[in-house]
Amino acid sequence: MLLFTIVAIIAIVVCVCIGATIGDSAGSVVLGAILGLAVGLALTGYFHWRHFGTETTVTFTVAGKERIAEDGDGKWVVYAKPGPGIGDGNAVDVEDPGAVGETFENTDDLFHGKTRSTDLQNTLRVGRAYHCQVNGVRVGFFSGYRNLLDCEPAS
Repeated sequence: MLLFTIVAIIAIVVCVCIGATIGDSAGSVVLGAILGLAVGLALTGYFHWRHFGTETTVTFTVAGKERIAEDGDGKWVVYAKPGPGIGDGNAVDVEDPGAVGETFENTDDLFHGKTRSTDLQNTLRVGRAYHCQVNGVRVGFFSGYRNLLDCEPAS
């Protein structure tokens, strides 16, 4: 929640500065503050929704996993194929043999207190089914995947 507040404050300060440089009147500064508040609230709402409003549990079988390096930094990815027909009915929870799986990322998420993504990646085994708590949305244009928060073996 602290990060959301910091983002909102930064947006307000930036817009107030822009308003002050555009015009010398107090109205420009007030308009900048109002715009900054609106942008800050919108960003705060989006971040909150992305991290907490999209949480769900999915069941899948691990088809593969690897680390993808991007500009000196990297992230763990897990390739999933449809699970054994258990779970909450998400796209990866169907018993359709022709169903396409999903790719998940496995990165630390400070909002959820997840700081051991490497350990989680090490526990996942190819060919085994898992019930996983996930959050986020798939944004193909930005190569964004839903994030694995926690996984338990499916029985």
